[in-house]
Amino acid sequence: MVVVIYYISHLDKNLIQSRGQIVKKLNGKKIIAICPIKQKDLLDNFYNGSINWSINKSKLIDLKAILELKNILNNIEDGSVIHIFTLKSGFIFMLANFFCGKNFKCILSVNGLGYLFSNNLKAKILKFISLIFFKVLINKTFDSIIFQNNNDMKVFTKFSSYKKNSILIESSGIEPKEYKLKYTFNKELNILLSSRLLKDKGIYDYIKIAESNQNKAIKFYLSGELDEGNPKSISVNEFEKIINNQKINFLGYLDLKKELHNFDVMFSLSKYEGFSRVLLESVFVGLYCLSLENAGTKFLENFENTFLIKKINKNEILELLESLLISKLIVSDSNREIIYDRYSSEIIANRYSELYSFKKL
Repeated sequence: MVVVIYYISHLDKNLIQSRGQIVKKLNGKKIIAICPIKQKDLLDNFYNGSINWSINKSKLIDLKAILELKNILNNIEDGSVIHIFTLKSGFIFMLANFFCGKNFKCILSVNGLGYLFSNNLKAKILKFISLIFFKVLINKTFDSIIFQNNNDMKVFTKFSSYKKNSILIESSGIEPKEYKLKYTFNKELNILLSSRLLKDKGIYDYIKIAESNQNKAIKFYLSGELDEGNPKSISVNEFEKIINNQKINFLGYLDLKKELHNFDVMFSLSKYEGFSRVLLESVFVGLYCLSLENAGTKFLENFENTFLIKKINKNEILELLESLLISKLIVSDSNREIIYDRYSSEIIANRYSELYSFKKL
């Protein structure tokens, strides 16, 4: 008998990136994607089918999206396994499932606490309102919740009063064979920050460092795209200023699997991460990594050629880059071995597979 599992997210790219490779390794299981379909060809690459779910990203609570998801759930067989990705999708699912009234086996992946736990005033109001729903519904809805770091697990289970099966699975995995590896370093030091263009991703701190740099042999690059509808996205006007900044080479979208090896150092200055995928990719490819320390970047201390900083001091960072420029940089083979053993998509798929076979608690 073929097991049918439904993957749900409010963004199709959440189900395409690393989860697509996980799906490929879940042999003997039929996986259906439920999400706003923007890249159907890519979804079809990984999933046995897809169901379009419309959602307005600019709305804090999209009632129409809740109703539409409820109608989708009504057509899913009772007892099916449903795996929901991201806290936002989990909150919407929790409400839709309540009105649906079916008995599913539900797993939530909290990839990061995100906007709901930020210091934004709207987020604080939403957090206060959502607390009521979480405390009433979360234990009735989710049989297991996956967290990517222990801090998220501690904070969220306390906030929501979740009492069931909390599981730590670090990262969403990467597929090692898809990456072009780095073997030599450039004569110039090419620095990259790659992220969604959000205000809390440290983009402006990165620009200040670049603007303070006087060494022409150190080049700063920025890649990423606007995240329209996200309350923390930079504005179009701010975006245009970044593009026109002479100290930053703006690249737009960058295929990291094919292009990362062209750079020497990856920066992450984000205030918060669930588990930084771009840093994991960079370590595997062979870049040096410099990151602001938080719950989702602390894993770097297990790797060579990495630097965790407690706070952003542009002068100290520039001194570090100057020292790297004159050093003999070497790719770490042990870094790649650790990732093969702990963070490959096959490893993560095996952990997921164990959860999909559980009985309803």
